[in-house]
Amino acid sequence: MKKKLLALLLTLCLVLGLFPMTVFAAVEENIHIVTFGDIKKVVKNYYDEDKNENVDLENIKIYSMKVHGMDKQGKPATVGGEIWAVVGDIGLQGTNGHLFSDDGWKVYDAALGNLNTINGVTIYAKVNEQEFPCKVDLDSWQYDKIDWNITEVNLKVNLSYDLNGGEGTLPERTAYVEHDLIDIANGEGLEKDLATFIGFSKTKPADVITTQAAQEAAGIIAGDFRIDQDTTLYAVWAEDKNGNDEPDYQETKYTVTYKDGVDGTVFKDEVHENLLVGEKTPAYNEGKKPTREGYVFGGWDPKPATEVSGNAEYVAKWTEKQILVSFLDSDNSKPVRPMDTIKFTATEAIVPPAAKDVTPVSGKVFKGWGIAASDGTVTSYEGPYTYDALAALVNAKDGWSFDETEGYLTFTPVFEDEPVTEMVTFTYKAGEHGSLEGAVSEKVTVFGPKGAYPTNVPTPVAAEGYEFAGWQVGENPEGEVTLLSSDELKTLPFAQDTIFVAVFKEIPVTTKEVGVNYWDVENNTQAGEGKVIVDKAATSVNTSKLTDIPAGYELVSLGELPIRDGWVYVEVKPIPTTKEVGVNYWDVENNTQA
Repeated sequence: MKKKLLALLLTLCLVLGLFPMTVFAAVEENIHIVTFGDIKKVVKNYYDEDKNENVDLENIKIYSMKVHGMDKQGKPATVGGEIWAVVGDIGLQGTNGHLFSDDGWKVYDAALGNLNTINGVTIYAKVNEQEFPCKVDLDSWQYDKIDWNITEVNLKVNLSYDLNGGEGTLPERTAYVEHDLIDIANGEGLEKDLATFIGFSKTKPADVITTQAAQEAAGIIAGDFRIDQDTTLYAVWAEDKNGNDEPDYQETKYTVTYKDGVDGTVFKDEVHENLLVGEKTPAYNEGKKPTREGYVFGGWDPKPATEVSGNAEYVAKWTEKQILVSFLDSDNSKPVRPMDTIKFTATEAIVPPAAKDVTPVSGKVFKGWGIAASDGTVTSYEGPYTYDALAALVNAKDGWSFDETEGYLTFTPVFEDEPVTEMVTFTYKAGEHGSLEGAVSEKVTVFGPKGAYPTNVPTPVAAEGYEFAGWQVGENPEGEVTLLSSDELKTLPFAQDTIFVAVFKEIPVTTKEVGVNYWDVENNTQAGEGKVIVDKAATSVNTSKLTDIPAGYELVSLGELPIRDGWVYVEVKPIPTTKEVGVNYWDVENNTQA
């Protein structure tokens, strides 16, 4: 086959001058040299445009050759095409085929009639009419040797990109010649939430890389990329939570610590580690304020930064709570004594001023201390005077300062009228249809202006058909009268002698009595009379309600019987007391009735 190729070269050299010279492209790199005779073994497949895939090689045909070199002006030049020729420095050689001379390969320039130096030869092959360039190794293609060498056929291959979960624009599927060195996309403009682009890889990596080891294992392509087959390049993303386009695992990490300022007695140090510069500073306890009994939280020292810039410690500030208590004198304008201050740390209850410390008020007696409401009413307060109890009072009246560090309470004196010692007499009488059990009169001491309270109230007893309705104040009261129960009467003070009358009322009638005439129907005579109680509106009596049936009688019929003029007539008959029994006399010897 090599001899036939040589003959073809020699034949085509004869028509070299028919074609003009054109500027040529640079010679391809990364040449894989194989012997010409082995080309079909090396080239195993080719790219089929219609099928968009590489298919088995069945036929290869060398159809043209181009020779690359430099003309006398030192400019790149190319000759060749469908008919081409190569000559030595002795001119056109038609029969002996000398293609090589001592000073190297030469190509004949038909236009100038000169030979130019050859620095490259490309043979173009067709595989099922698809063009593929093959490169000749000039160093091994010598005049007197059979072992001419050319490259394998370079097939068309495709490059695709996969954003691997990111966003942006990358080149569409691009065709190259296999074994080409190409520049891949630089990833400019690609984005992904909480991640940064760090390169492309031939293998699809994890969604987001989080360690340096994972980055090294991802196989990120560096420098020029040699494409040998259809290839997809996958975008590689590294975690970038703070959005500074630098992988988080390559950045210095920092720590933010919250301290209670009292050696951990309120809360243990809250430590937030592995924080990045620019990351939002994490809040204490997810934004909740710390609490300390008896103190008010006053913020952090220093004030937490919005973003992390390095290691930081924030210490809680506390202000001790206190309650300021004042006890006003009788005129409610000045304190009885200087204002008392009770702090949460105090272990003893305060002692309020006694009666001797309060300015007396004529006709009044000091009873104790109370809290005045906005409407002027005073509620007595009987303690205890501890911090917890007083704090509860402050909470109830919303009496804390704006920063809740101080509470304010004011107590005002409570007075009662001086008691008046005298006696009043209470007389108890029974009205109609009743009587009283117990003493009907009592003398009671009066204390204060309100009077005295009944204590030994007798028990009212109603006559038959009546019931106790209540006590009437006074024998002949005017206007509408309010009746009081015995319990209610004991709660009312009276400042003078008073008569109380027990009032009784008739019990409403809801039934009536009906006479019963029992009639002996067998002897046609009255057997007896009885009574029965029925509903007031009843017009009949059911025999089931009769309870006084004369002895020795039984009812003739059962059911409802009409009431006539206040009587109901019931038929009865005597209950039999004897009965006739037949006697059968039997002869036992003769076994027959005697």
